[in-house]
Amino acid sequence: MKVYPLSILIAVFVVSVIGWDPSQRDCPDNTLLCLTSFKWCGPYMTGYMSGCYYPDGAYPGSSNPQALDYALVIENKNYTISWKLDKRRANVPVRVRWYLSQNVSWELNTTDSHVVFNPFEIINSLPLSSASRWEAEELVRNNINNVITIDQPDINNNPQESVSSFDTSDRFIVVINVIERFLKAQNDIGRRDVYNKWKLGVGVGVGLGVPILMVISAWSTWEMVRKSRSGNRGISK
Repeated sequence: MKVYPLSILIAVFVVSVIGWDPSQRDCPDNTLLCLTSFKWCGPYMTGYMSGCYYPDGAYPGSSNPQALDYALVIENKNYTISWKLDKRRANVPVRVRWYLSQNVSWELNTTDSHVVFNPFEIINSLPLSSASRWEAEELVRNNINNVITIDQPDINNNPQESVSSFDTSDRFIVVINVIERFLKAQNDIGRRDVYNKWKLGVGVGVGLGVPILMVISAWSTWEMVRKSRSGNRGISK
């Protein structure tokens, strides 16, 4: 029954081999700009996903491998939105945009390669009335289709450019801070369950293995004695 620790080792090995790191993404041929964060999972390859990565404070939105393109992020937590771009156009500002609703959006223009994203601070920084701010908060908390977009308008609006400069993050939903406490507790419970099952498996393995080994040992001894007796009888004849 040593399959339990072996399975764990294999799982860790597989994750380390096929794990996916968005910071190592290569931009597609048809774009000059691509995100290196807020891309939760790699592309599908021959029926399976190449791997997923969730930074601290981001949690998968589903246990279904086919639905892991969205995540849950905490409202008042700092996240890094990063990207890579064509070095020849590094001086062209990148616009980072988050649509909170049809009429409300946040955007930032920068020549850096990353920005800090804090949903709570962003919402509070918007010039909105109390009612509109509350409505925006409720919308992002109930919308699983939140996305961040990045682009370089000066390039996209230039007719002499033959490729685009645009990318979109994977989807996410924003939740209040207290939710993370429950998520971490559930994660700890899951780890304990795995550990307890591992201990149970080893215990069952030992409990079942000892009697089986005793039976096999007794059978082997009896078989050797039987063959020895048969051989002695043949010699006496």
